[in-house]
Amino acid sequence: MKIKNLFRSFAFAFLLSAITYPATYFVDNTRPDDSGSGLSWALAKKTISVAIGVSVAGDTILVKYGTYLITSSLSLTNNRMITSDDGSNNSWNTALYDSSQCIIKPDISVRCRIFTISTNGISNSTHLRGFKITEGDASLETINALYGGGVLIFSDADPVIENCWIFKNTAAIIFGQSYGGGIAITGTGTNPIIQYCTIDSNVAGTTRYGDGGGIASVDVSMPQIHHNIISNNIATTHGSASGGGIYCDNSYATISDNTISGNIATNGIYGLAGYGSGGGIYVTNGVVQILSNKILSNIASTSRGGTGGGIDINGNGHYVYQNEITDNLGSSGQEGSGGGIACSGNIQIKNN
Repeated sequence: MKIKNLFRSFAFAFLLSAITYPATYFVDNTRPDDSGSGLSWALAKKTISVAIGVSVAGDTILVKYGTYLITSSLSLTNNRMITSDDGSNNSWNTALYDSSQCIIKPDISVRCRIFTISTNGISNSTHLRGFKITEGDASLETINALYGGGVLIFSDADPVIENCWIFKNTAAIIFGQSYGGGIAITGTGTNPIIQYCTIDSNVAGTTRYGDGGGIASVDVSMPQIHHNIISNNIATTHGSASGGGIYCDNSYATISDNTISGNIATNGIYGLAGYGSGGGIYVTNGVVQILSNKILSNIASTSRGGTGGGIDINGNGHYVYQNEITDNLGSSGQEGSGGGIACSGNIQIKNN
C-alpha cells in the first residue's frame, strides 16, 4: 500500500510538472539588450518583437512606458494579451495602461505597418491595449500592401483593440487603391472588436483612390466598432475617395456609440480632386448597423461633387438608428449633395 501511494504521489507530481501555465513577459526599452529571460522587470526584454517571439499562445506581455522603434511589422498569429504599463505592475489586471506614454512607430530608416494580426489562431482572447500606434505606412508591405497603415487584421482573426491611440498612419503614399489609414479589416470570419480607442489624423492614400481614412472594413469582415473617437482622418488627399472616418464595402459591421467628427473623404485641390463620398461613414453592400453615434462636422469633399457629408450609404438592409448627425457638408466647394445623409436602396433610417 505504501509503495502504491508513493507511486501515485510521484505520478501526480510528474503530471503537475508537465502542466504549463500562461507566463507574463516584460519589455523595457531602457534595458541594454534582449539577453534577459523577460520573466520579470529586472530581466525584461528590450524589444517587443523578441517578447512576442519567446512567448506562446495565452501569455501576457507588459510593455513599460517609452518609445519603441520597430524595423518591421509586429506580427501576431496566436493569442496574446499585450498592454502598456508604468513598469511597477506584474499582471494584466493591475497594469496602468496609457496610450500617450507608450509609443510604437517605425525606425526613421524604414517604412512599415505597425501591427499585422492574422489567422484563426487569434480570437477575442487577444487584447492589444494602451499603445500609441503611429507613423505606420503599408506601402511596401509584402503582406497586403496598401492595407492598414497602423493595424491590419485579416484571415479570420478576431482580436480586441482597446484604449489605443491610432495616430498619423498611412495605408499608402504611392499610387494605388489603398484601404484603412489607421486600421484595415478584411476577410470572411475576421470579426475584431475596436473599442475605446482614439483614431485620428490617419490617411488612406496620398495619391489617389484611398478609402477609409480611419478604418476600412471590407470583404465580408464583421467588426464591432464602438465607443471610439474617430476624428480628423482623410480618405485621400488627391482623387476620388470614400469614407473619411469609416469605409465599409461588403461589410457586416456594427458601428455604435462613437464620436465621428472632422473627417474628410477627399480634400484634393481643384483639378486634382475627384468626388468624395461619406465624409464620416461610407457604406455599400453587406449589412451595416450605425447606432447611437455622434456624427459631426464631416465633409465628403473640400472641392466638388461630394455626397453624404455625414453618411453615404447604399444597398439594402442597413440600419441608421438614433444618431446625432450635425453640421456635416456634402461639399465645401461645388456640387455637393446630402449634407447629413446621402442614400440609395432599402435602408431603415429612424430616430436620428
